[in-house]
Amino acid sequence: GRTGLFLKVAAVAVIGTGCTLVCSYKASSTTTVKLRGFVHLLNKMKKKPVTQAEIEAVIKPALDLFEKVLDAERAAFGDDSKTDEAKKSLFMMQLRGIYDAGNRFSPVGQLFCMKDLMAGLNMRISFADECLRVLGKPGKDGSAFKSYGDQVVIIAGLPRTGSTMLHRLLASDPSTRTPLWWEQMHSDPTPCGPSDLFTDPRVKEVQKDIDNRSIVSPNANEELFKFHSIGATEVEECAPFIRRYFNDMDSMYLSEKCIAERTEWCSSATVDRSFIIRHLQAWLSLQSTKFPKDKSYKWVLKAPIFTIFLPEIAEAFPDATFVFSNRDPKNVIPSTCGLVEVAAAFKAEWGNDPSILMRRIGSYVLSRMR
Repeated sequence: GRTGLFLKVAAVAVIGTGCTLVCSYKASSTTTVKLRGFVHLLNKMKKKPVTQAEIEAVIKPALDLFEKVLDAERAAFGDDSKTDEAKKSLFMMQLRGIYDAGNRFSPVGQLFCMKDLMAGLNMRISFADECLRVLGKPGKDGSAFKSYGDQVVIIAGLPRTGSTMLHRLLASDPSTRTPLWWEQMHSDPTPCGPSDLFTDPRVKEVQKDIDNRSIVSPNANEELFKFHSIGATEVEECAPFIRRYFNDMDSMYLSEKCIAERTEWCSSATVDRSFIIRHLQAWLSLQSTKFPKDKSYKWVLKAPIFTIFLPEIAEAFPDATFVFSNRDPKNVIPSTCGLVEVAAAFKAEWGNDPSILMRRIGSYVLSRMR
């Protein structure tokens, strides 16, 4: 792709008994067209209307699993009925938005999104069970979880403002502790001590998942890493943890109705959004059980989405240091659009005119920045 030569991809799919379809695709050298090309073939192979019965068959297991999540989190974190209501409303928006009329998911995108949603629910159950086992049942005020005094640095602000570079620079200080990618992405939440962070067997498993993205599209990681590099042992923002609850990366593809409902959920004064930050606080407490007893660490946490939850963060970490990264919005917006464009190559329904979705990306990013 770097040479500007055309890529030619052939795929064979069986469509019905004894009938074989051969698809040939030529991709140009542009980022999304290269990425979209390979996913486009998968979508063509699966391109058929989703029936209501198929939707119900997918949604029912998700709803059943979500009820188990509520039970586990009530036991581990002391969440009450008001918190459960906030969780349910958020979950239903994200679940309905995948299949509701007007959604912008491709067939493959719907599969990916449901897979991520179910994985997130299972991770929440495992995490809650581990917290209950190691930390014990908290009081109603979450008193089992530490506030860490002034030992927390929160990096927030708009995306694409250099916050990742700042985060990783601060993480180079040996007196700090930052979440790693694999710790947030592996299904086993067992905490790991500092000496084993880079040698734990789970590291290889998560790195394999990253490398396997090339199965869907050979240049997937190459294009993504132009915006944000990831690796199993890389210092990483808290977004992977938060996506178990609030998957902001998929917001743009939801139906318009669900996007509006989620916007209201984020801004409403009556919604209890604190559970996301309290559970993050519990995650820090869980990891801290493996800290050396004679040494203290300063947690350095970063995520642009923290901006939505600043009141909740200030309540959970009242003595934290807040750092806001800044950059000219005229540069932030196109840079963010580029990152969303790469992600959209996998999950979005581009249709016959990609410019339609490109305009949607621009409109969505601009509204979020506001």
